[in-house]
Amino acid sequence: MKKIYLILALVSSTVIVNAQTAKNKMRIMVGYGLPNIPAAIIGDVDTKTGPYEIGYKVFLSDKFSIGLMYNYASASTKTALDYDPNGNAYSYNFDVSFSTFLTQLDYAWVNKTSHNWYSGLSLGYANVTANLNVITGSSNPTFTAANSGFAYHLTLVGYHGTLGKGFGVYSELGYGVNGIFNAGLSYSFN
Repeated sequence: MKKIYLILALVSSTVIVNAQTAKNKMRIMVGYGLPNIPAAIIGDVDTKTGPYEIGYKVFLSDKFSIGLMYNYASASTKTALDYDPNGNAYSYNFDVSFSTFLTQLDYAWVNKTSHNWYSGLSLGYANVTANLNVITGSSNPTFTAANSGFAYHLTLVGYHGTLGKGFGVYSELGYGVNGIFNAGLSYSFN
């Protein structure tokens, strides 16, 4: 696991150095994805947030870009019902949140001035926090758990279109921690 973090740190520092020294195009993105992975884990939810994403890319050439992405999603249920091992009913509330940090590499297979189509791979880690609070009917303990681990996202196909004066829109279809479908706004500059 330490090797993965070291590789991510090296790639991230390369992005920062390139951003400060290269005269290549850079892009900032803000978006939203579907589905909400924490909501899918809980099942029946009362509230859900995200996944919201913010990212930064540096274009190394007409075909390749590297970047950093942060993603946040959460979900909670206020009153859920379950049974303890003795068959006694109890109610509880539960919430879970994901904070994901990814380093991404994209390959543009169509690159025009007005739009581009691309695919990519993102690797990083996710911090997951879960809280369960028993409300009534059981002596089962309340708990808070936190864990972090390897995370990935594969962008099968992505589209970026230019709106003018550096502004644009993007949409992506993929698999992993960012959800299946992501879309948002971007701003590109040199």
